[in-house]
Amino acid sequence: MKFKKNIGPKNRIARLVAGIILILLSLIYFDANKILSAVGIILGIIFLLEAAFSYCLLHGIRGTKDMR
Repeated sequence: MKFKKNIGPKNRIARLVAGIILILLSLIYFDANKILSAVGIILGIIFLLEAAFSYCLLHGIRGTKDMR
């Protein structure tokens, strides 16, 4: 199944930066709380994958696009 792009370049950059920051914060600050750390890492990976493929899961479910 091929995904059609539903996010634009500005959104991709924002998701890339947010994913990296979330993963770093999870590894550095949430180390004491393993559940919070795992959730942060998983969300960060999802953001990185969305940036890599220009496809947002929530936009795909709703059938919308944000091509900014």
